[in-house]
Amino acid sequence: METQIRKEKENKTKKQRTQGLQKEKRRRALTGTVVAAFAAALAVFTVMVSAERTALATFEKKDIYVAKVQIPRGQKIRPEKAEELLELRSVDAQCVPETALSDPAQLEGLTALYGIEPGTLLTTGMFLEPEEALQGLVEPVLVGFKAEDLYQVVGGILRPGDRIHIYRVDADLGETTLRWSNLYVADVFDTTGNMLEGEGSGSSRFNIYLSRKDVEEFYQGMDARSLRVVKVCE
Repeated sequence: METQIRKEKENKTKKQRTQGLQKEKRRRALTGTVVAAFAAALAVFTVMVSAERTALATFEKKDIYVAKVQIPRGQKIRPEKAEELLELRSVDAQCVPETALSDPAQLEGLTALYGIEPGTLLTTGMFLEPEEALQGLVEPVLVGFKAEDLYQVVGGILRPGDRIHIYRVDADLGETTLRWSNLYVADVFDTTGNMLEGEGSGSSRFNIYLSRKDVEEFYQGMDARSLRVVKVCE
């Protein structure tokens, strides 16, 4: 009887030892799997970090100017207005065209050819160079006239950056001929003499570029009210 009980205890002990060994093997196997998985994840993470660093190393930035606010057509970029209209922003160099404006000196004196939305990357093609307004003129000068001097101008409104044609009317012959074409409206002023920019209304006085040799004829025509001004619609 005692021998049988002893054998049962020994068998039970062996069974417990076997189960313990099996559990230890499973634990070690699980630990090995976790360690292997962690090592694999670490390897993948290392590769990703390396790839990201490589990508960032080749991601070249470039500082260019964008519109800070809405820039209306005809708006001149003057030094005192630059901070209100423009801001410098770093962008991917691959997205920057060769004509992008990155130097403040490039912007001074330029005039917006059309309305520019905030955040727009600025390029030279969006602006009129001062020299372009003088093309075809000999010894260009600025001549001024008042709103009441105008006759038959479209809508009665001119803004900076507009182009105009001026016709001469010969009352004796009953003929109207084109005298000056595509003249550039450089400046517009209100009734108090303040310069208007872009889409400002209430214009009262204007400056346009004209060849020096034509100034006398222009003012004679204004005095005789024989000139007709029309705005070029683009």
